[in-house]
Amino acid sequence: MNKNNITENISIKDIPSALNTDLYNYRASERNWKQNFSEVEVHEMFFRKAPYEGNNFVVAVGMPYALRFLKSKLQEKDGEWLLSQGFSKDFIDYLIKEGPKIFKDVNIWSVEEGTIVFPQEPIMRIQGPTIAVQLLETYFLSQVGYPTLIATKALRSVWATNQLNNNCGLLEMGLRRSQTNSGHCGARAACIAGFGITSDALAAQIFGLPVSGSSLMHADIQRRENEIEAFKSFYEYVSYKDKVIFLIDTYNVIQGAKNAVAVAKEMRSNGHELFGVRIDSGDIKKLIPEVKKIFSDEGFPNVKIMLTGDMNEYKILDLAKIGVNPDFIGVGTELVTGGEKPALGMVYKLKGIIIDGKVVPKIKISGDAGKTTLPGSHQIFRVTNNQTGKLEKDIIGMHDEDISGEHLLKQVVFNGNIIEEWEISDIELTKIAKERASAQINLLPENILNFEKNDSFPVEISSQVQKETEKLLKFYSKAK
Repeated sequence: MNKNNITENISIKDIPSALNTDLYNYRASERNWKQNFSEVEVHEMFFRKAPYEGNNFVVAVGMPYALRFLKSKLQEKDGEWLLSQGFSKDFIDYLIKEGPKIFKDVNIWSVEEGTIVFPQEPIMRIQGPTIAVQLLETYFLSQVGYPTLIATKALRSVWATNQLNNNCGLLEMGLRRSQTNSGHCGARAACIAGFGITSDALAAQIFGLPVSGSSLMHADIQRRENEIEAFKSFYEYVSYKDKVIFLIDTYNVIQGAKNAVAVAKEMRSNGHELFGVRIDSGDIKKLIPEVKKIFSDEGFPNVKIMLTGDMNEYKILDLAKIGVNPDFIGVGTELVTGGEKPALGMVYKLKGIIIDGKVVPKIKISGDAGKTTLPGSHQIFRVTNNQTGKLEKDIIGMHDEDISGEHLLKQVVFNGNIIEEWEISDIELTKIAKERASAQINLLPENILNFEKNDSFPVEISSQVQKETEKLLKFYSKAK
């Protein structure tokens, strides 16, 4: 990294409010400020358990957006509100005066967006003064946890779709079922993980995603006298006459298909071909073959079948197993809400204190062994099999250990400044992340991608990390 290659490209509208955090982060910061307590701390952000059964990994997304909190500044009105909550005027004046300079001694290392990460592996390593690193916690967790969850969920549908016997396309269409405006972030995450299209207009504009909205809706048909009239009206009005998709399940799918054929013949006489039909309900395993046969028998074998309506990776895989192959599948509610897992258990934990340039490891111990943390400042070392080209194993080691393998954590913030590569436009960030995710997914062994197998990828803990863990466990078992 060129440490002088720093830029200021982030727009003011992209900078989050300094109050976009839990209040206790400010409480803790005020207490430490008043007591003049400040150490150089090492915190790491990671997850303990993979969110979905059968896949022991996540697709890490959202880290460039978390970093934007480093540019936040407490406004006068924010300070007045904090005063009303019992904070001291001296502390508020300090926050307002310092602004983003509070983070001037913060250094951060992160995996790149689109990277496959396994449990206990640090997605981000944050190093800096006590107050600064404390203020980052909540925003970092919120900006990385949700999109990482959705990208991981999306990849499962991508893998299931790849088991179909055709080149089926995936459409993200969850905005209307999302929690407030999370759907835009979810659309981005899904497309990074391999979805080809979104229905979300704003997400398409902001992130440069391919967008589609060429289908009729049920209300369009109900407004007309009958389906044929609705289909004709739609075709006659739109400019994309060779990309028309008729919705055929408003009343009866089979009759809807026949009505679509009648209009398709008229379209052909005008020099246009019906692109596809959409089915949003019914017994899809039975209906898709029947609808395809209707179109094929009438001389329209190339009409595409789009399937929507509460789809998820399990339903897609069921279609693959019986050889039923839609041409497009839209996934909405199950994707953008996280489905059976509405949140990723991401945590932000103190791992060490730097004294005289050396990391003094710290540990958090729990009766639940899965919640006991690995002490120290870490690096992920990724090993690839030379013969297969696939990932072979990861090793969690100390950041300065000499271990063979690719170093996944790279410095992205130097003395409070975000490096240039992470301050590019939303469109470029998304494009790069999608390309990286695709490359990463291609490195995963098939048995790890296959969520029915429930196989785990080997993640080793280095001997040095193990020794530090055992030493601290022994020490605190004797502590009073």
